[in-house]
Amino acid sequence: MEIQAALGSDIAMVLDECAPYPCEYDYAARSVEMTTRWAARCKEALPRSAENAERSEPGGHTPNAQSRMRDADLSAIRKMPVRLGPQSAIKRQLLFGIIQGATFDDLRKQSAQAIVDLAFDGYAIGGVSVGEPEDEMVRAVESSEPLLPDDKPRYAMGLGTPQQLLEMIARGMDMFDCVLPTRLARNGTAFTAGGTLNLKRPAENFRAATFGT
Repeated sequence: MEIQAALGSDIAMVLDECAPYPCEYDYAARSVEMTTRWAARCKEALPRSAENAERSEPGGHTPNAQSRMRDADLSAIRKMPVRLGPQSAIKRQLLFGIIQGATFDDLRKQSAQAIVDLAFDGYAIGGVSVGEPEDEMVRAVESSEPLLPDDKPRYAMGLGTPQQLLEMIARGMDMFDCVLPTRLARNGTAFTAGGTLNLKRPAENFRAATFGT
């Protein structure tokens, strides 16, 4: 949490465990309990982390964070200003809780209720798109969403394809992140309004696909 405060992100995420797919019910249940404990500790730690970041040297890292990362390359972090304070568009760093529960509906509901009870600024549904069939991914979101407050942002983590985004928007999600667009772009494929476009096609095929000529 100290590092997230020092980096000055507008939104910080609690620590959680993303259970693998597939996993046993007992494993997923223990993971939910641990994620809830971590969420409570992260919420308690965030104000102290923000205070430490504001008091630190220019560059934003705190002595505690620096000592924990002394073997890492801190040069990039030292160059980043702390974005907490009156000049920031957001007066304080927001904190989102993360809901887990693997593919088990009851654990998803249990996790959602426990995280909402901790009263975060927004709520993320994690542990989806980790190898499970798409219908199970959708069901995990559908199990969690009814318990999330209507007046707080809902964030579907790790999604997704354009079609998945539309499906999630229809289910009440507001925010998304995914490596897929850049991963495909590295291999010459781009998402467009008309579908995917293979940028490695010969020029004549590229013109035909783009302009319909």
